[in-house]
Amino acid sequence: MSVDAEEVACNTMWKLTQEKKYNEIVDHVLTGCLNCITNPKKRFGGREMLFPDRPPPWITIPEAEKANPQAWKKYQKKQVHVQMTPEEFEQFLIDSDMGDEFMAHEIAKFKRVERVAAWKFVREIRKKQRELRAEREKLEKEREKKEAESRKEAERFKKADEKRKSEETKKQKNEEREEYLEKMTEEERILEQVLGEKEPEEEEEEEEEKEEEEPGKPEKVFNLKKEMPWCPSVFDMLCSEGRSVIEHTEQKRIIAMLQNLMYAGGFQHLSNKRELKDIRKASEAEYDTLVAAALEHARSEACHPIDFLTKKTMKYCLHSIRMKAPPSANFLCKSPIFSIEIGEIPSGIRSESQAIIPKVERILKKRFGADQLVIPDITKKCALNKPLPKGLPVRVTIEADPLARRLLNQCTDTSVMMDATTAAHLLAPNWESRQYDFGMRVEVHDTFAANGDRKKTVIVSKPNPFSQMSKATLQRKAMKKILKKHFVKTVSEGKPGETRKDRRAAKKEEYERVKAAEASTSTESTSSTSILDEIMSGMKKSCAVQSSSAPEATEADGGFQYAIFRVGAARMLIRSRPPLSVSQIGDKKHTTLTGKKVSFEPRVEYLPNGGAMDLGAAEWVWNYVKQVLKMSDAHVLYRTDYRIEQLLQVDSLTMNIHLSEPPPDALAILSARTMMLESLIARLETVPPGEYLAFQEHEKPLVLVAKCESDTKGAVSTDVLRITENDVQKTSDAVGDDFFHGFSPDVPLQWQIVQGRAPRMLLAKDSPLIDNLPSRNNRDKLQRQKFNMKRKFDRRQDETHHAKMAKTIDLDDPNLYADFTNPAVPFRVVERRAERGGRGRGRGFRRGGRGRGRGHKPGAPPS
Repeated sequence: MSVDAEEVACNTMWKLTQEKKYNEIVDHVLTGCLNCITNPKKRFGGREMLFPDRPPPWITIPEAEKANPQAWKKYQKKQVHVQMTPEEFEQFLIDSDMGDEFMAHEIAKFKRVERVAAWKFVREIRKKQRELRAEREKLEKEREKKEAESRKEAERFKKADEKRKSEETKKQKNEEREEYLEKMTEEERILEQVLGEKEPEEEEEEEEEKEEEEPGKPEKVFNLKKEMPWCPSVFDMLCSEGRSVIEHTEQKRIIAMLQNLMYAGGFQHLSNKRELKDIRKASEAEYDTLVAAALEHARSEACHPIDFLTKKTMKYCLHSIRMKAPPSANFLCKSPIFSIEIGEIPSGIRSESQAIIPKVERILKKRFGADQLVIPDITKKCALNKPLPKGLPVRVTIEADPLARRLLNQCTDTSVMMDATTAAHLLAPNWESRQYDFGMRVEVHDTFAANGDRKKTVIVSKPNPFSQMSKATLQRKAMKKILKKHFVKTVSEGKPGETRKDRRAAKKEEYERVKAAEASTSTESTSSTSILDEIMSGMKKSCAVQSSSAPEATEADGGFQYAIFRVGAARMLIRSRPPLSVSQIGDKKHTTLTGKKVSFEPRVEYLPNGGAMDLGAAEWVWNYVKQVLKMSDAHVLYRTDYRIEQLLQVDSLTMNIHLSEPPPDALAILSARTMMLESLIARLETVPPGEYLAFQEHEKPLVLVAKCESDTKGAVSTDVLRITENDVQKTSDAVGDDFFHGFSPDVPLQWQIVQGRAPRMLLAKDSPLIDNLPSRNNRDKLQRQKFNMKRKFDRRQDETHHAKMAKTIDLDDPNLYADFTNPAVPFRVVERRAERGGRGRGRGFRRGGRGRGRGHKPGAPPS
């Protein structure tokens, strides 16, 4: 082996290396040979000097690793990570294919910034990646275009060659044919006339490649100012002097994310959820400021939002309640048959599968041709300018519904039936927008089932409010009627050409025919003397009812659907209005509602200038129970301002349990109430036949009392429980701030979408709305005017309250005498009249505007 003299620095080391005497090489190196240890990097270039392809002999390799030549690499020194420059790190991120969350983590670690700031760099990297991708795609398109042009050119040349060849062949054939025709005889001339006709030239099929027209960008549509969605006044804007730590562009991105979640049912990118979590964590302090300002704004209003109710609306709602009330009756309220308490709320229920909820077991009758729920174009102004509906719709009560009775008799394992609204009242506790005590009539009958067995049926009528009622309750009742008038499109169901009046008459005729059948069978049963005759007459009665109602059941159902629900171990028949089909106006944004049957409820926004409010546990239970009992695919909330003037948002996200979590303890409350309803059904099945009243007061057990005659001792008439205008109470002082459950983080109102302001955040520093904010002096001036208006309003309310109290009877007055036990002696209450004042005919200087009373002359001194 020839080696240059310059490369051999030490002959001893060279000889030992050639002879592969490694132990002696180590001993030689340890002697400190200068020729061996001088400038080894230049001689070896950083490579292993002694053992380049195997470990040293003093390192023992396990037998399991000897077969693997790469196993000894773990004994080598690991490579040291070299710190990247910012440019190299940026290029590394651009070239990588990591996800958004991991990229944000790496940026925050490398640049030593917060995660919120790291997301900005993530979007910049994504933007550069898109630009590079677009540039590559552009180059690829240009390359493909050039290749296509070259292919076209080649095809064009090829076609030109083919055309030239075909023309030459054709010309040659023509020449040969002319020569042949000249030599032909006269007979051949006939053939010449046939064959000599000019053959049609073959049309060249040139494929015209149409360039794909790029879809034009949709033109921007601008709404007029009068058609813009509702927006709070600049004077009512909360925390107008505070600024958010999140920029305006970031808040607009958050709005876009929430719109995807609300309309499409999910985020566009998987990393959006984590990004929103980081941004909300960074803006927690400003959310607390916003909440404090919103509650202070509500308290400073002349009329608290929860007590806002006009006189006309109150009279309309009270009249509606009185018209729906059943006839007056007497009950033994002091002698209850049984009472059922609501058990303790269970803990640890976090999902729908863990909760005890009513579940549909089988559907007895499903209605087709349901009404339509109109989803308006929320990008424009949605004013509720239609008045309250006149009159009340004619509804068949459940106790007068022959189809419901027939279906209940056919179900041998079910004895109790009620409306969906009745079950919702029992399953959902009171909240600020539905706060009243209620009573329900209960009818228990002994009948015969379809198979001829004796059966007990229990019919629970709709609840009737009594005692006191809050203004917020009437406010919500009026809101639902107005929303139905605006957005529920009634689809007639019946025979072609049949009017609503004809269907109503048919229902009335059917009901009278069933009643007549019942009366005839009851006459036969009274004439019977034996038990066998009584049983046979009962069977005839059941058959008569079924035969009379079966042929026209579809005409007598009143547009209801019927189903058996399992409540724990019990069962009950529920009659409900069918869900609505969706009809969207304008851009069909709510893709999650396409082709679904939905139910809807109003949601009162008491603080619309702060954003959409979260639902409390009780209100969430009410909406959830409505969705379950109506068997709808989705439940929509129409968020409306408390003045019932504007529709602010159509919310299909809050009640979607798969996308939005329920409030804390909501499912636990529903489970406790379901067990209470199960106990009620079991107790009602043991009650003897008769008429009863089940009533429940606030935070008290549900009590069942029996009906009695008016002359019975301890009888209480239901007329005493009817609600009057004096019973409508304001609840803002008692409720305080409990009506507020926080602003929803995922549901923006339409004015927030227009302004690009994310929920739970203050105005951005670079928002264009800052230039339109009023000055501080104008704002303070308006606040003083509002304060004076509130003071006058409170004074007038106090005067009205004192006037009401003056009309009431003081039962503790010892001079009061009235015979309450004898209804024949009427008791008259004489209202006290205030003395006349003002600019009238005053007496002396006591009253009168200018003091010109009787016996007083102008200019004379007072007597």
